[in-house]
Amino acid sequence: DRWRLDRLSLSGRLSGTSAEIWNLSGAGFGGVFTGAVDMAAAWSPDRTLERLYVAARGGVEDVSGSALARAFGLPGAERYEGRLSIAGGVNGATGPGALQTLRGEGRIRLTAGRLFRVPVFSPLIEFLDRLIPGADLSSSRTDAAADWTLADGQVRAESIVVGGDLINLSGHGAYALTRNLDF
Repeated sequence: DRWRLDRLSLSGRLSGTSAEIWNLSGAGFGGVFTGAVDMAAAWSPDRTLERLYVAARGGVEDVSGSALARAFGLPGAERYEGRLSIAGGVNGATGPGALQTLRGEGRIRLTAGRLFRVPVFSPLIEFLDRLIPGADLSSSRTDAAADWTLADGQVRAESIVVGGDLINLSGHGAYALTRNLDF
């Protein structure tokens, strides 16, 4: 039930070793989504799937951060407040070295959130709360946006902007798909 959608529609075609989905649209988690996906399979002589090639474009608009966090089973999902929108595309293949084959680009935006409640910000917010007693930055409303690219096993953002009631931040950074942050 965690991934229950309110509405889903799509058009598609299967042909030999490929599949196409277009006009994908739906609603769930308080927002809407759209997209298209192309897939092609590479099979070994013994009919074992060797690689699946995928190209996808689409977006989600105005999705509830806490509803999405619950769907992913994140503890403390209620702290992921705000409305999330993402648009972009990704392509690549499964199999050995797959993370290095992924390529993509897009934009992510958070509105009416409380981004400073997310654990990755905890050390910064604890430090700033000591500098500005009574500020309670983790409770301040925030909006955030970043354009991202995906290549060579890393998601990169050259311009990340976070704006809030009491503090504004800007920066850049990368996340290695091997789970290493570099901001």
